[in-house]
Amino acid sequence: MRVLVSGLLEHDSGKTWTVVALARALAEKGPRVAIFKPVAGHNLWGSPHALRSSYDRGLLLGNDVYTYLRYLEGVDPGVSNPVALALAYPDPLAFKGPSQYLAAISDTRSMLVLARVQDCGRGAARHYVFPNSLARLTGTLRSEVERLAARLGAEPSEPGWLLDWLAGPKAEELLEECRARLEAGATYYWWSRSTTLLRPTGAW
Repeated sequence: MRVLVSGLLEHDSGKTWTVVALARALAEKGPRVAIFKPVAGHNLWGSPHALRSSYDRGLLLGNDVYTYLRYLEGVDPGVSNPVALALAYPDPLAFKGPSQYLAAISDTRSMLVLARVQDCGRGAARHYVFPNSLARLTGTLRSEVERLAARLGAEPSEPGWLLDWLAGPKAEELLEECRARLEAGATYYWWSRSTTLLRPTGAW
């Protein structure tokens, strides 16, 4: 059985906790439950626990997957969330005025500082760091992100190519491979999706 969980709000609509509660209830009755968050974006300013866990595990985690790992058993964070995007509000003092700053925080490219793409077929993760966005962070958060990027072996890159890639067929192939791997042998399959980061296509 496949279940799609989607919120009416972009953020804080309760998708994650709904999935956790239902998955725990089902798992207690015996069925194997698989959870899929294909693309997850999280704000580093509100993610201190996920940031710390990412460093400990050597794998970029968002708040959703961090919650799955805390409350559910048998979660493979890379396969359950193949694409993780870490964003952060920049330092307002790095801009010439309010209009420039407001334009920056409404643009994912300007706030994307770290990313992970999981190749589920090879079981390998690639991490990326985006220096232009990183340079606009305040000192404390910037040093933490730099430390995490070094721990992850993140490759310096530009956010534009990644976001363009996410909208193309290669990304769909990668996500579909991860989905098929998760769903194999599962009785219930929960798919939690963002209303803005990914639009269902093809077999989804």
